[in-house]
Amino acid sequence: MCSIDCLVRGCRYLLRTPLKCTITAVALGLAFTIFMLVPRSTEQATVVYASSKKNAFFLGSGDVGDGNGLGQLVLETSHGSQSMPYDPYPEYNSVAWKNAWRGTYQQCVGTNGSVLDRRNAETTMKGFRWNQSEFPAPIFGSYEAWNLDRSICVDRYSRYAAYGYAEEKKKAQWEDVNWAMLQRDCLQRNADRYQSSNIREKTWTLHREQDKGTDEHQLTGEKTETDRNNTAIFKPRTAVVLRTWLDMEYTEDDLHYIRSIIMELSLLSGAEYEVILLVDAKNAELPRSTDKAGLDSLKKSLPLELQDLAVFFNSEVLEDWYPKINVHQAILQYFQPLQIFSRLNLQYDFFWQFEMDSRYTGHFYNFLQQATAFSKQQPRKNLWERNSYFYIPAVHGSWESFTDQVDQSMTGLHSIWGPQPAKGIEVGNEAPEPPCPDLDDNSWSWGVGEEADVITWLPQFDPQHTYWPFADRIFNFRQKGRTPRRASVVAMSRVSARLLRLMHKDQTEKGLGLASEMSLTSWALYYGLKAVQVPQPIYHAHNTDPVKLNLRANAGKPGKIGAGRNSIWNWNQHNDIIMKMSYMFGSEFPEKIYRAWLGYDNAEKVSGFAPLTFPLTSSNNRKEGHGRLCLPPMFLHPVKNTKR
Repeated sequence: MCSIDCLVRGCRYLLRTPLKCTITAVALGLAFTIFMLVPRSTEQATVVYASSKKNAFFLGSGDVGDGNGLGQLVLETSHGSQSMPYDPYPEYNSVAWKNAWRGTYQQCVGTNGSVLDRRNAETTMKGFRWNQSEFPAPIFGSYEAWNLDRSICVDRYSRYAAYGYAEEKKKAQWEDVNWAMLQRDCLQRNADRYQSSNIREKTWTLHREQDKGTDEHQLTGEKTETDRNNTAIFKPRTAVVLRTWLDMEYTEDDLHYIRSIIMELSLLSGAEYEVILLVDAKNAELPRSTDKAGLDSLKKSLPLELQDLAVFFNSEVLEDWYPKINVHQAILQYFQPLQIFSRLNLQYDFFWQFEMDSRYTGHFYNFLQQATAFSKQQPRKNLWERNSYFYIPAVHGSWESFTDQVDQSMTGLHSIWGPQPAKGIEVGNEAPEPPCPDLDDNSWSWGVGEEADVITWLPQFDPQHTYWPFADRIFNFRQKGRTPRRASVVAMSRVSARLLRLMHKDQTEKGLGLASEMSLTSWALYYGLKAVQVPQPIYHAHNTDPVKLNLRANAGKPGKIGAGRNSIWNWNQHNDIIMKMSYMFGSEFPEKIYRAWLGYDNAEKVSGFAPLTFPLTSSNNRKEGHGRLCLPPMFLHPVKNTKR
């Protein structure tokens, strides 16, 4: 039985329950769901929610599947002539803010030694107000579903000028910046906002002798915000982990990108986030954390301004921690270093992990805060089933409509509810207990207001019986190929300290493991933890029919979307979709977008890309057909080459 509180909180969703629905409405709803969600013959008519806008960012030069070039798309998109500082932060120290959070927000010191002002155009990202009406729609996801702000577009100057872009004469100034020291100072200024256990120095290496061998994680690293009782609480701290390697060549664009992440997430937020470089030393000998001379020598492979952000590891370190599993390569065990880092650095509640071949054209604070807020408000009812879809607004309508459609499609079917452990996983008292023993009409409220243990940017699917290349990379599970599991490709995500602790325990004690892109979602499945896919806006290189796209991208029966022999994730079977997306493994499209935005490859011609910003210092640019590409927030991956 659900509690009284569960039922009271359900009032806002009464219209979803049968108490207010006629038999006719239920029948119509079920019919509509089957019609919209279940893949069917392309000869059948369908309702399409799309506007008349094209849904390709650039049009292909040939047929939709020929893969030739990116073609041209001209948009007469207007925007303000002046850029303005963009401020996505809450009203710190306001009455409402103080009712929610302990402590006082204190401004931090910036790179020039002055106190930062988030509304100062010299030290923050700027953007242009723009006309969005003619800009292409994403093929997957949306801005509206999770309130991601697209009210401004940015060109490369407005995005990165505050972080050194086009400042040839000031390169030496940036070399003198110590970002780690600025972050430490910022944390000290805001210390009363965080639990005292969260105020500590990070480790420099991941050597095992630094392990305290305690269960302190259970006390400090697994706090949630669900039990406020109208009282202010400490703000959780989040590490933003950038994965790099020894001898990586850092381009100017890499540095602009890293600086923007530190400023926007850490220094301007009062240390809510801390940026870390997790560096794979590969075959280099790794000095102990007490060997200052050895560490200083290792750090010299990094740009001077980044050296004190680094935490080093190598394969020897991973083997020492995990002797019961004989797999330590990044492609198969990408999260082992993060598991160790979390265990040695108990001050962080959550971890965002990013690869250095990703780029985001919007403001990072808005990006991660909105992803977190969206995930926190997602109900657990049919969450795993909802996570398996590519959300296509042109087919599914609003996010609320999509949620209702998935709920209705699962009527009478088995839905994941509570922990689903594989054999060999001992859940014990680690799994959150569902408020109702079985999923019923009122059980949608479980999970609303609960922090997610896993946040991914792409669907979470069942890889069994698919031709996804890592589907059977299973290590030491008794069920072998029958082991229940979930996958989400591209190993950039947010994960809780709690989930990392459980993965670490099962690897050290039993040697259990799965390929990297199955690890987080599968362990969340085993222990009944909350995992959410954020429906980020994803653009495509070609114009697509959303109905036909839905048939392929969301193939499968309700509860098994993306699974089986027709899966979108089957290797080399859907490259005309997968390899032309703005966020996906192996796609060339993200890099082409980003290089065009940087002004490379002869992109800055009105005949090639738009909307464009025109520098006021060059009044003839518009007449000559040259300008700078202005983009709304886009998460791009992979972007390998950022050299001119």
